[in-house]
Amino acid sequence: VRDVGKNIRHAPGLEVTDDDLNLENDELIIERSEDLEMKMEEVLKQNVISGMDSFKSELKDTLIKYHREHNCTLMIGPFVECGNDGLEDFYVPPNISRVILQSREKNKPLKEPLTSLDQLLISKQIIVLTADAGVGKTSFCKFLVVLWCAVKEGMTDFIAKLSDTQNFFSEIECLDKFTYLFYIQLRGNQCNTLEDIIFSHTKSVHTELSRDNKAFGELLSNENGLFILDGLDECDIPSLMPLAANRKYSILITSRPWKLASINMPSESTYTHAQVDIMNPEVSEKLVLHSNNCLNKHFSTSYNVDDFLSIIKNQHLESHLQNPMLTLQLLCVYHEQRSENKTCQDNVTGDSPCTEYDATAVSDKKDLTYL
Repeated sequence: VRDVGKNIRHAPGLEVTDDDLNLENDELIIERSEDLEMKMEEVLKQNVISGMDSFKSELKDTLIKYHREHNCTLMIGPFVECGNDGLEDFYVPPNISRVILQSREKNKPLKEPLTSLDQLLISKQIIVLTADAGVGKTSFCKFLVVLWCAVKEGMTDFIAKLSDTQNFFSEIECLDKFTYLFYIQLRGNQCNTLEDIIFSHTKSVHTELSRDNKAFGELLSNENGLFILDGLDECDIPSLMPLAANRKYSILITSRPWKLASINMPSESTYTHAQVDIMNPEVSEKLVLHSNNCLNKHFSTSYNVDDFLSIIKNQHLESHLQNPMLTLQLLCVYHEQRSENKTCQDNVTGDSPCTEYDATAVSDKKDLTYL
């Protein structure tokens, strides 16, 4: 319009053509500033969404790689790693119950069995999971990590292998709701607040996952996530305060029961208290069976579970099978003793004598009295 006006005003003659005069009647389309701002906002919004999707995808890949390297291994027993077998080959999920606090007049709290992960992890922002030593707090945490990685990678074979372990994990889609999952060991922690603990760890996973990262901050406030803090009883955090209102993630904290009495806890309505139950005979037998198969594979042996259980019964050690750690230790001792006796027996029947060989110890494979 400005150019046309200049041509008319500075024309060398006084004549004006019909085409120039028709300019007044033409329909000109001029974008309004409000429309331009709206379109710019739409473009920026699309760029932000695209950038966030890219950020989430990169974070998922980073977390899976980090978990595979640091958080997905579990020892069957003392000094015995899984070898080529993964946690999924021998791990049996525990029974978990929600602890229902009662009035002070009641001696013991009530317990309500949980039948799904959703009941445990989506109930409140803070979930405190307690159990005595060796009952399986860390094993359960690492199992959640392994399962989350499998769900996010679409490892259907892995998930199918776990589907018949126990009804507790029939709703594994619960983990798929979490865009991100971090596992933090609290041993030696020097931070005083939950968010300080979180950001101290996330920076060790990737240097960009800090408080100053705007995309990460938006993710924590807008996307479901899970932080697993393992071993509250192994650090000096003074209190568990409720999370900020603008945070959308949940925190699962494991601890031995006594720790809860020595720190400031939030109000009962703001967190869930759950407990890992001792193993019942059915779960214990599954754990022994799966672990025995892994040990046989690892040591190229073929020892029988029934023989092990018979020894446990004869030595009156059945109560130890309620504790996963003690169960696995006994099973490893059984395999070690059987292997030592077999080696000693082979030496006696061969050309090489076996020093300090006790024939009765070799023939009686049910000697676990030295435990």
